[in-house]
Order: sequence, then C-alpha cells, then structure tokens
Amino acid sequence: MSGGRENQEKGPEAERYAHELASSKYFGRWCHITPFPVDDRSHELTDLLIVWGDVVIIFSIKNCEFKGNYVRHQRKTVEDGIRQISGAHRKLLRQPSFTVMDGTYRRTVTIPDYPQCKVFRVVLNLGEPVLFYYAMERDQVGNPVHVFDRAAFDGIVQELDTIPELVDYLSKRQDWMKDKEFFMSPGDDSKYTKEVKDQFDKDFPKREDSPHRHFRCTGHELDLLSAFLRNNRAWPENFLSPVPQGAVIDYAGEWDRLNVDPRFIKRKEADELTRLVDALITEVLEKPENERMALELSYLTRYDRRQLAQSLFGFLGGNHPQEPDYLARRFVPLDRYDMVFVHFGSRLPEEMLKAALLHICDVYRYRKSYEAESRSIMILASDPGSPLRQYAMVHYSERFDPEHEKLLDGWIKENGWFMNERVLRTTQNEYPDESGDWSPREG
Repeated sequence: MSGGRENQEKGPEAERYAHELASSKYFGRWCHITPFPVDDRSHELTDLLIVWGDVVIIFSIKNCEFKGNYVRHQRKTVEDGIRQISGAHRKLLRQPSFTVMDGTYRRTVTIPDYPQCKVFRVVLNLGEPVLFYYAMERDQVGNPVHVFDRAAFDGIVQELDTIPELVDYLSKRQDWMKDKEFFMSPGDDSKYTKEVKDQFDKDFPKREDSPHRHFRCTGHELDLLSAFLRNNRAWPENFLSPVPQGAVIDYAGEWDRLNVDPRFIKRKEADELTRLVDALITEVLEKPENERMALELSYLTRYDRRQLAQSLFGFLGGNHPQEPDYLARRFVPLDRYDMVFVHFGSRLPEEMLKAALLHICDVYRYRKSYEAESRSIMILASDPGSPLRQYAMVHYSERFDPEHEKLLDGWIKENGWFMNERVLRTTQNEYPDESGDWSPREG
C-alpha cells in the first residue's frame, strides 16, 4: 500500500515537471509527455520524449523519497529509470519508422529512421539531491545513460537554452564519460555524517571490478559545466589526458565563480537581444503548417540568434520608408538555409503580400543559391504598421523550368535588382569582451 501511496504522491510532481519542460519556449513542439505508440495506446513508452530532427532524447523522471538510503536511491531512481528507458528504446527499435502520440496534447510525431538517430538517455532525479552518485550509467547492453538531479538539469537548460547547445553538451559529455566510472560528490563535507560515510565505504557499489577507469569529481554538475564553457564548449586538456585510476578532480565552486565573471555577465546581457528569435519561433509554431520553418529556426544556437537578431534590428532601424512603393531588402546566408529581410513602404493586402513573398523567394533562389541542389529560403517581412508582419519559407529541390527562368531574368532587369549591392561583414565574439582570465583556479 505504501508503494501505491508513494506513486500517487510522487507521480504528479514528475508530471508537472514534464509539463514545465514541454510548455517552455525551449523545447516547444518537439517535446512529448508520456508518449505511447499509436498502434498500442495502452502502453506508455516513457515520461518524456524529445524528437528534434534526427535527435531523440528519452527521459525517465523520478521523484522517489531518498530517506538517506543510497542503496535505495540507486535502485528506485537510477536502476528503475534505466529499465524504463531501455524498454522504450527496445520498442522504438522494432520498426524502421515509428509514430508516437503525446499522452497529454494528443499530437503525433513520426521518427522516420530511429536506428540511425542520435539517441540520448536521461534519468532525472527530482527528489532530494544526494551527496554522491555516478554521473553516467549504462543499461544492460552498455548504452550510456546520463544521470542528473533537478538543480543540475535546471541549470543546464537555463544556460544551454537552445536545443543545439543542449545536444552538443550531452554528446560531448557522453563521449567523454562513456568509458569511465565518473563519481560525482557535490555535497558539503559537513553533511557527511558517520552514517553517510558508512554507506559510502560499504553499501554503495564502488565497481572495483569495472573495466573502466574509476575517478571522482568534487563539485556539482554545474561546476563541470563551467569547465566546459570556459574551454570554448569543450573539455579542458586535463580532462582529456589519461586520468589515473582513483584520481580526484576538484571543481567545487567553479559555477559560482563563473557567474560573477564580467565576461560571462556581458555575454548574458548581449544574448537578451536574441529573445526576438525565440518569440519568432513561438509565433511560427502557432500554425502547424509552419513546423518546418520553426524546426529550421530552432537549429540556431544562442550565438547564431544574436547575430541574426542584430542583423534584423540593424536592417529595420536603417529603413524609414517615405514612399508607398519603397522596398528595402537584405540577404543573409546561413548554414542550413538563406534568410531574406524585406521592408515595404506601405501595407499590402494579405493575398498580394503572400504572393510577393513567394516571388521574392524565387528571385533570391535564382540569383543567390541556384547551384545548391537542395536549398531553403526563409523570408521575414515588415511594413510601416508592424516591425514584423509576415514570414514564409520555401524549400527548393530542383531548378526552375526555362520559361520561369526567363520570367525571373526579365523581372530582375526591369526592376534593377542586384545592380549595386552592398556587402556588410561583421565579426563578433561569443563573449563581447575578450580580455580577462578564463582559467579555473589552481587546485
């Protein structure tokens, strides 16, 4: 009976947390709560599933009572979570293409080729933080499983607040830890009572028979993240060089020191500009037909978004049309697609505006990226009545027919486009002020 009572009391907290993640601008449409296979609606796969392009993140969210018992915590939180994730993984492997439905919003998502996806597994502990744990576990067949407590994961998603940055961290964390027994001890030494020490020495498994090197980090997961950020989103050399068996890496307090570093504070201030792109993604997602455009925008990192937002603000701030037939435009080539900004001198009727946007996309495809076999053009338009009024995205997979090319050539010559182009080049560092020492303190 107590087990049922625990599930009843603790389940809602995990469900609330899943809803918080799913309703955030961060995860948005790519987050699925308690998903189940569309052909078996009685079987929940896992607590939370993120499907973002060819990336799949499987979460098991646990909120079991700790009660000071580390063996119980390992069994009820970590081992049970790994079993849940492994079960979901096995089911997803059964078919090359797998469709699941969100258990809350009833949205469906198809994973076209799950065996070829980049899969990350995460056990998330919402309960009381523990004083020691293994930061990376493995399932029954050796697949790596990330282990985080709530404070760690909250801090990670607040700092790495775009999916590309989260995926980059999970990927590099996984590559670094997958062949190690990495033991985290984030707690205050004063909390290590005799009972805790006895469990540390006797009850908690030391894995001395593991084929992997066993070593320890004094500090929290966010202290580890600070080492990653200070080293330009890579692990420091002393992390990558062969770590002796039983070594101790001392990074306690590095996260707090990072957050008062002037360069870190300036970067945070500079990133405020990027909320424009966050708002755009949220707006685009309001219409299901725009999901492809929202997905492409979501590939931008926070640094990329800052550059794009600065380009857009500079464009809008420098254009104050006086004539109704005024038309300003700016072309911004990006890695995955090209972006076009357009500013009209007057309002156009809705249908005329849509037709104009599609035509401009064709023009830029023809003149700027015609040699690329497959290319998308994204366009953002504004007018005197609104800073950002309309947007569209067109994906091109083949060349135009000769007749259409002829029409585009004639239109370009008639309107004098691409005759006196100005090229604007900007150089910007992720951290606005390059001065200052980013090295961690000497241990």
